[in-house]
Amino acid sequence: MPAGRSIAKITRQYALMATLLVLLGLTLVYPIFLTVRGAFVQPAPDGAGERFTLTNITLLFEDPTLVRGLINALELALASTVLSIVLALPLAVLGAKYRYPGKGLFNAVILVPLILPPFVGAIGMQALMGREGAINALLGTSFDFLGQAK
Repeated sequence: MPAGRSIAKITRQYALMATLLVLLGLTLVYPIFLTVRGAFVQPAPDGAGERFTLTNITLLFEDPTLVRGLINALELALASTVLSIVLALPLAVLGAKYRYPGKGLFNAVILVPLILPPFVGAIGMQALMGREGAINALLGTSFDFLGQAK
């Protein structure tokens, strides 16, 4: 392959990556940024712009219900993290370092939670958009949205 084509291919790949990163930033990072920013700004008293404040954070800690909810969320996060480590670490060591009967089945069973969600989503899409699906039942048609073979 000539050097010019290789540079063009690399340029396209970087352009695609940059486009995807911008899209990710716009759809995921920017809304999170706006939410967090909203906790630390309030309109200026003269109505001209915004100013930094910790008032919203102090209001959070003044409400006992919100404080209890925050503590509950932290306790839940801590407990689930500790439980996950206690369960997963020995299983990871067992799966990585030792040979035992049924190791292949054990590894397959561990992958089920990773495989199952897309599989359930595909079944749901077929139930919704398939030839005998809910959309066709609602419209009284038999349009083939998914391109299924008869």
